[in-house]
Amino acid sequence: MINETAKYIEHLENSRFYEAHEAFEHRWRYEVNPQLKLLLKGLINASVAFEIKRRMVGDYSKPWDAFLKARTKFESLNQEYRFLEEAFKTAEKTALNIGFSIT
Repeated sequence: MINETAKYIEHLENSRFYEAHEAFEHRWRYEVNPQLKLLLKGLINASVAFEIKRRMVGDYSKPWDAFLKARTKFESLNQEYRFLEEAFKTAEKTALNIGFSIT
């Protein structure tokens, strides 16, 4: 999981949003833990929203809202999922850099 997280972060930092999405896609698809699945879905949806905005191909609010929901859930969880903290921070930083509201 740490490897996927590092890839996700690297892709976001280099504006490779589709690739960031792919970093967690396989893990998300087969994840059985519902809390971890929600967090991964949120991170995936952040990168989807960024890609939609960049391509100007539609409304990115639905995937962005999924990220915000996952972020709220992440903030309420214990230390078990802290390995995703840097991924959430990087998604927030990317969002601010391209004009998203993170509130």
